[in-house]
This record gives sequence, C-alpha cells and structure tokens, in this order.
Amino acid sequence: MLIKLKLKQILNRIKLVHTKSTYSEDYNKGFKHAIDLFAVAMDIEFGKWCEDQENLHEQIRQLNQKLKESQGKISGQNHEINRLKSQPRYFLNLPNNELSSLINTISKITGLSFGRIKNLLNEGVRIDRQHLKRSNYGN
Repeated sequence: MLIKLKLKQILNRIKLVHTKSTYSEDYNKGFKHAIDLFAVAMDIEFGKWCEDQENLHEQIRQLNQKLKESQGKISGQNHEINRLKSQPRYFLNLPNNELSSLINTISKITGLSFGRIKNLLNEGVRIDRQHLKRSNYGN
C-alpha cells in the first residue's frame, strides 16, 4: 500500500542522512538507536494496519468482480424474459368434449397416451376454458 511504501521511503531517507552525518560518535549512536526504534514502531503499528488495508482492497476488488458477473447474469436473464414475453401465445377456446376428441385424435396419430398428450398441450398451449360461449356446448 502507498502508506507503507511512503513510511519505508521516509525510513530509508533518514538512514541515508545518518550515513552522511558528520556528528560525534555518541550522537550517531543515539541517532541509529532512534532509527531502529522508528523502524520497529513502524512495523508494529503500521504493518498490520497496512496489511489489513491491502486485504480490504483485495476483498473489494473480488466483490466488484462478483457484482459485475451477477449483473451480467441478471442482464442475460432479463433479456431472456423479454424474449419469452415477446413470443406469441396461442389460446384455444374448446369445450371439454372437443378437447378430449382432439387429444384422442393426436394420441392415435402419435401413439402417445391420452395423459401425456394432455400434459404436452398444457405445457405448450394454453387452453382457456373460462371464456366459452354456451352455443358451442350443444354443437
């Protein structure tokens, strides 16, 4: 992370100043000691924090990636829903006796059972029995 990098850069510059110093030996020993304390404090105090920040950034990156993938899936599903909604639907207004006659005819032609044909028709074609005219019952 940038903060950890900047702190290490500061530490390295302080060490560079120390190597070029022309101060007395006692002063240089104290300065070296201060540099070592700063390095330890930096590792203890900022090391874990910087590591946590790096982990947070990685987690955010992964969550953003998952979000983009989820949005792509949702977009695809919405496209499929809209495509299915735009397909035409067919309604048959048949009384029960005509429906049974139709299913029997299809059953004889295809060799499938009456129940199987009825299920196929129910899955693929909507049969609307509520809007039948009374005149169709007697014919």
